[in-house]
Amino acid sequence: MRLLPALAVSALLLGCGPKPPEGMKRLDSGDLNWGHAVGQRFKNLYYADGDGFSASHLYVVDLETGKRKEYRFPERRIKHILPAPLENAVMVGAEDTQTRSLKDHVYMEVDPDTGKVLVEEPRETVSRRDLFVAGRTFGGSDPFAVAPSSAAPVTGGGGAAMVEIVEKGAPGVRAALDAEGKRVLRFYPTPSIPDHIEIGEGGKFYATYVDTASASVVEEFDYFNGTRRLVARFEGSGIESLAVSGVGILVIRQDRRGSGPRLLSLLDSRKGRVLQDLPWSDGESRILAVDPGRGKLYVTMYEGDSNSCWAVPLAEKALVAASDYLARARGPKVRRFHVGAGRDILVMALMACAAVGVIIMARSS
Repeated sequence: MRLLPALAVSALLLGCGPKPPEGMKRLDSGDLNWGHAVGQRFKNLYYADGDGFSASHLYVVDLETGKRKEYRFPERRIKHILPAPLENAVMVGAEDTQTRSLKDHVYMEVDPDTGKVLVEEPRETVSRRDLFVAGRTFGGSDPFAVAPSSAAPVTGGGGAAMVEIVEKGAPGVRAALDAEGKRVLRFYPTPSIPDHIEIGEGGKFYATYVDTASASVVEEFDYFNGTRRLVARFEGSGIESLAVSGVGILVIRQDRRGSGPRLLSLLDSRKGRVLQDLPWSDGESRILAVDPGRGKLYVTMYEGDSNSCWAVPLAEKALVAASDYLARARGPKVRRFHVGAGRDILVMALMACAAVGVIIMARSS
C-alpha cells in the first residue's frame, strides 16, 4: 500500500506539465530528429534520424492524418533532404559509409509512399544546392529557373528555384531569360547578400539582409518593375527565418545578436510595421512552411538535445497562445515539452492505480 501514494505523486508530476493549446501539435517523434522539410504541396513532412554511423532513417509524415512512415537505408548517412516540387519523390543526399572510393556520397530519389529508391547515383559530394538543381526535372508550377549561382534558394511559388546574385547593375531585381528561354530571377546589389528570400503575391518577393549599420532588414521587391520598399528594420537582431502569407510576414529573430532567446515577429507588409513580437524559443528555431489553405505554420524548435517540429494555427490569437505555452513549457521546473500520447497513457495508468489505491484504503479504514 505504501506504493500507492508514490504512484499518485508520480501521476501528478507527470500530468501537471503544460499542454499545447488547441490546434498546436508535434509532428515528429521528439527524438534526435533533424533535416525537417515540408513539401511545397503541403502533403508531407520529411525528416531523418540515425542509429549510429552506419544507418539512417527517413520519416514521412502525412500532414493531413499524422500517420508516419519509416524507411531505413543501411550504410547511408543522410545529410540533405528536399521534396520534389510535385511531391512525387523526395531527393536525398547521403554519405556512403562503406565505400572507400572518391565517390563516397550518393544522390537518391525515393518514393515517399513506398520507400522505394527510384534513382541512386554515386557522387563525390552532394550539396543541398545539387538537390535544388535536380528538382527541375520534376516539373512544377514555379515560373523561375534555377540560376547557376551560389545564392540563397527561393522557396514558395510551387517549385524549386534559386536566385542569381548580379554584382553590377541598378539596385533592384529583374526577371530575365536564360539560354533555354526560362525565366531567371536576377537580384541586383544590396549592402550584403540576402540571407532569406521568399516569393509573395502579385509580383512581389521579400528578402532579408544585414545593412551597413549592422541592422537586420526586411525589404519588399517587385520583380516586374525592380522597385524596392523597406518593410521592417531590427537593430542588433539577427533574422533566422522568414515566411510570407498573403500580406502577412513572419520572422524568427534573435532579440540580441549571437545566442539567446528568439522572437516570432508578425509584420504587415502593406503598412510596413511590426504587429507583434512574441517570445518564442530559447534556442534555434526555423520556419519550414506556411500553408494558407489549412491555416498552419510548420516550424522546428531546438529543445536542447533534438529539434522538434510543430504545426501551429496561423491565426494571431493562436500564435499568441503558442508563445505562452512555449514560455510555460520551458519554465525552470519543467523538464521538457509535453510529448503527447505516450506520456498521456502512462499518466492515465498511474492515476488509475492511485484512484484504486485510495478506494481500497478508504474501505479498509
